[in-house]
Amino acid sequence: MNLDIKNWKRFCIGDLFDIRSGKYCCNEEIYSTPGDFVVVQGGENNFGCFGKIDKQYCIDNNYTLTDKPCLTVSRWGTVGYVSYQKYGCVVGESACILELKEVNKNSDGVMLFLQTVLNMLRFKYCYGRGIVSHKYILEHIKLPQDVNGKPDWQFMEDYIKSLKYGDML
Repeated sequence: MNLDIKNWKRFCIGDLFDIRSGKYCCNEEIYSTPGDFVVVQGGENNFGCFGKIDKQYCIDNNYTLTDKPCLTVSRWGTVGYVSYQKYGCVVGESACILELKEVNKNSDGVMLFLQTVLNMLRFKYCYGRGIVSHKYILEHIKLPQDVNGKPDWQFMEDYIKSLKYGDML
């Protein structure tokens, strides 16, 4: 498959995603309430995964979480780093959850494609210039568009599959 970006269209992140900032979640909580739910903080190592915690504990404490596939973005630490969390996660205060508004489009291929495109914004951020949610949603990214001028989700899915499986599509 060919990536011909000259016909791609600019889309506002806020039109594609809902963004939610994380809340404080510390090491002691992870160690004292172990579980299977991924905790994401503002780092690049291990896809931002800081540990695993009990999901009910997070719900009881009104932490920012989702069960759906999502992207996370580092607010500080490794600022602007975007990772894909296939099974959802809870985010600490140094990260945000990006949930695709078109929930039925959040397949592995689409999410990995979007992760790659969003990571191209990292150059805009640094330790002294962290991500602020209400400004990040105003950023624009270029994506392939369908005949109706909407994001071409099928192209994104097919492109990622072509990388994984070669030209077997």
